[in-house]
Amino acid sequence: MKKLVLASLLSVSVLGASSAVFADTPADTTTPSVASNQLTPSAKTDASVSVKNGDLTLSNVSSKDAFGQVKASALLAAKADNKNFVTLTGQDLSATATDQTLSHNGWILNASFTGFALADGSQPLAGVLKINNQTVGTTDVKIDSADGTKVDAAANGVITNTYSSSYDVPTNAEVGDYTGTINWNLVAGPTK
Repeated sequence: MKKLVLASLLSVSVLGASSAVFADTPADTTTPSVASNQLTPSAKTDASVSVKNGDLTLSNVSSKDAFGQVKASALLAAKADNKNFVTLTGQDLSATATDQTLSHNGWILNASFTGFALADGSQPLAGVLKINNQTVGTTDVKIDSADGTKVDAAANGVITNTYSSSYDVPTNAEVGDYTGTINWNLVAGPTK
């Protein structure tokens, strides 16, 4: 009987030891295969940003340029002195150019003039308009410009300038009230 008890104890202790061995064995730490859909240790996220250009605009342009009047006596006196015209000084003209295009090319401000005529379009006045000492006719003439450096240095790309004007009234002008239109045109650089 002693042998049987000893054999039973021995088998219980072997079974207990083998259970203890299994209990102390750490869990499986091998890396699962890619097929198990586990994430890889690194990843990436695509990011983007977009910077959009703004506009090139012209605003706050003087709405009128009044040259006043010239009397017939002044025209006759100029004619007697062999002059072809009497110069009238206009008011200072102003305009604001806003460049938010981020082009760094600057801009050019041009002007053209329809010429003076009576209200019904008759009797065109063959005089000469000058803005900043530039003769302005029916095609665009450069009046002002700003290079990219000047635009970039301006707060919010805003530049306001003032321009002198004058009109040479021909000595053969007829009596009347004459009107005309100055057309302004702001275009992107590069300035020359």
